[in-house]
Amino acid sequence: MKRRLAVLSALFGLVGVLRADGDWPGDRLVFAQIRHPGEWDPYPEVWPSAASFLREATSLDPWPARRVVTLDSAALADEPFLVLAGRGDPGITDGDVARLREHLRAGGFLWIDNTAGGSSNPLDRAVWALPSRLFPGESWRPVPLTHALFRSFFLLPRAAGRRQTEDRLWGLWAGDRLVAVYDRNDVLGALARDRVGQPLYPCDPGGESQRREGQKTFANIVLFALTGTYKTDAVHQPFLERRFRGRP
Repeated sequence: MKRRLAVLSALFGLVGVLRADGDWPGDRLVFAQIRHPGEWDPYPEVWPSAASFLREATSLDPWPARRVVTLDSAALADEPFLVLAGRGDPGITDGDVARLREHLRAGGFLWIDNTAGGSSNPLDRAVWALPSRLFPGESWRPVPLTHALFRSFFLLPRAAGRRQTEDRLWGLWAGDRLVAVYDRNDVLGALARDRVGQPLYPCDPGGESQRREGQKTFANIVLFALTGTYKTDAVHQPFLERRFRGRP
């Protein structure tokens, strides 16, 4: 809970997440990406683009580089927002499960992005079995469109990404708190850009309009992880849509 409150405070410019390991900032969101035995880093260039998008579309100012962690690392406890991405079996051991369970119970949040897209791949099979390993009897459940996640910043009619395989996000709850979100749409692929700001990968099948919805999905996941159910209204939506309209 202390970590979650610290991140919420950082969002409003009050205090930061305290770090003591060199150059990592004490007052900005840092994305912590999990290194795993599968193809864990399909878009190594995506994080500056992701940070730039959040700066332009929201009031967040994330650090433009990710921090790489492993599930058996002591650094895990310092990272409120974890990202597990890629393809292939992530090889999550029982020890990893125990540490991740403790992290989520303490207020951490996990976002899993299946960059292969769809459900017929090793990463999906491993991820689909993860909830019952973390919390016996639990499973992935669809996040309702009425949930705060779908209105934490943009008012989303559906989830999207680079590969539009389904319109939903899957959630894992610990009690009444959403602690993990899983998407099968390759959201990070929709964010990746080259050094001059051009998209690196096409979005299938919807092109640039689908890319914009994937970017919005990313923003909502991040904002929900930071604020929980704080923002459940959409009074700011018309302004945000005007600001976002026209972005390639």
